[in-house]
Amino acid sequence: MEQPTTPRHHRPSRWNRFLFGVVYYPEHWTTNERRDDVRLMAEAGVNTVRMAEFAWDRMEPEEGVFDFSFFDEAIRELSAVGISTVLCTPTAAPPRWLTEAHPDWLRVDADGRTMVHGSRQHVCTTHPGFREASRRITLAMAEHFSGNRDVIGWQTDNELNCHFRECHCEACQSAFRQWLEAKHGGVAALNAAWGTIFWSQTYDRFEQVRTPLIDRPTHPNPSQQLDYFRFLSDAVVSFHRDQTGILREANRNWWITHNGMFPRLDYWKLAGDLDFLGIDVYPGFADKTPEAYAWAACLFEDCRAVSGTFVVPEQQAGPGGQRPYLHRTPQPGQMRLWAGQAGCQPRDAFETLLHRSLKDVERLEGFLTLLPAIVKGEYKAQPSLARTTTTRVPSEFQRPAA
Repeated sequence: MEQPTTPRHHRPSRWNRFLFGVVYYPEHWTTNERRDDVRLMAEAGVNTVRMAEFAWDRMEPEEGVFDFSFFDEAIRELSAVGISTVLCTPTAAPPRWLTEAHPDWLRVDADGRTMVHGSRQHVCTTHPGFREASRRITLAMAEHFSGNRDVIGWQTDNELNCHFRECHCEACQSAFRQWLEAKHGGVAALNAAWGTIFWSQTYDRFEQVRTPLIDRPTHPNPSQQLDYFRFLSDAVVSFHRDQTGILREANRNWWITHNGMFPRLDYWKLAGDLDFLGIDVYPGFADKTPEAYAWAACLFEDCRAVSGTFVVPEQQAGPGGQRPYLHRTPQPGQMRLWAGQAGCQPRDAFETLLHRSLKDVERLEGFLTLLPAIVKGEYKAQPSLARTTTTRVPSEFQRPAA
């Protein structure tokens, strides 16, 4: 959220404590497993949990029918041991009933292939119908949890522009033309700006314009390509602003973040609607070279530049991955090093790690290994490890005494 009197890179947070937490998917686990999870998190010094980001089908099992009782219970159990909750809008993974009913809402890639249900980000965030469905689930969550004091903040969606940065569906074609007309005014101005006289590209009317494609048959017009990328960014910012507006209206005390830093998105615009931006830290994606660590440090600085205080919503905590990659297991002390690298940048940060490895697509995407040991994908408490390895908030990240 913009504070015009404060330069953004000096923008402070509203926190009076360091948030140390885990990413958690309680919907994957049995009642007994969840009880163990809460106990282990409390023993590890966790004070914050982030959840519900991919649970749309659990909260809206059919269109317009909402059931938040599962997460009500999860929040209560966490609160009983002093753990606060950060909720997420679940719009990165729409439910199957939605895509089955609205196949025209699915994204279309540059090769003309329509996406199918599964994974995430398979539905076009520009489509008016999906935007309305996204507003509906966001509003229902906001209204339901607005009075819950254990919900301290929100993360919007999940990693916008991570898997899919372009869309060429008919909704995007129409929205792109409207965006161009608003920017250029008339088709003559568009032709002049794009230099369409070259290669006989001249347009007679906006209806002739379509999103640019590479190698169809050769290089696209670079000015058209630039406008297309700017349109895509503005469309994502608009989709995102729907959610932040609803959340702020429901509870002004909530802070709002997003986990970002992906290509072709104007984070200066996006962060203007947030209290602070977040950056996910997965060093396993980078090459094991000194240059990779310099690149990671620059990403932190980029995030700080557009946000001031920033947070780390996800940090690699194990040999995580999915087909076709698998990150290496962090070496002893390596997670602390990564956390320290992030902690040297902002004034406040919180770090979340996946508490338990998943059984699905992103299985082993990282898990909290400092207290329990992983044996065949399950936890077994190791008191000796707990005595010798602390997961409490490191002293270097504590606020100095006033």
